This record gives sequence, C-alpha cells and structure tokens, in this order.
Amino acid sequence: MDTTPHTSTQKPVAKVKSGAVVATIWQNEGQNGPFYTITFSRSYKDREGNWQRTSNLRHKDMPHVQTVAGLVTEKITELAPEADATPETPKKKAAPRTAKKAA
Repeated sequence: MDTTPHTSTQKPVAKVKSGAVVATIWQNEGQNGPFYTITFSRSYKDREGNWQRTSNLRHKDMPHVQTVAGLVTEKITELAPEADATPETPKKKAAPRTAKKAA
C-alpha cells in the first residue's frame, strides 16, 4: 500500500531505487519558492504473489536507504542547484539576564 501524502494529480519529479527501496522526490511550492520532499518505500510480494509497497522498512533495508539517500541528494542538486544551499535558521532572542543579588 502506498502511503504517500500527495494527491493523485501530483506527479513525482523523480524516483531513485536501490534493491527494494525507492525514494520518490516531490516538488512543492512554498512562500520562498519551490522545495523538495522525499518519501521512502519498499516493494514486496504479498502471500498471493502480488507486488505491494510499504513505508515500513526493515533493518536489512538500511544499506539501500543509505544508497538511495545519497542518490536523492545528487538528483535534487541536479534539479535545483540552489536547493543545495541550507537556509539559515532564525536565531532565538536571548532572554534578558537578571543580576543576582548578593546575600
């Protein structure tokens, strides 16, 4: 079962695969322009022999997840080189310090 949160009218911009693990790359529009989200899934055959998809990954899938994560990074850099730049996180304002009173 595919559990992607995207609507059926939205098409992925790319898919990358290693073993049974697939990463699907989605382009979204935000206030600051386009950004990308990624969903990971694994294909498997059910008891009847039909192919299914799940977002539940097993320990033995982790090497494939690592490979796919690297490929996703490369693909997004290809699609939008500016997406490689990490936006700065806004700094929190420090709470005013109060002087300790001498006892």
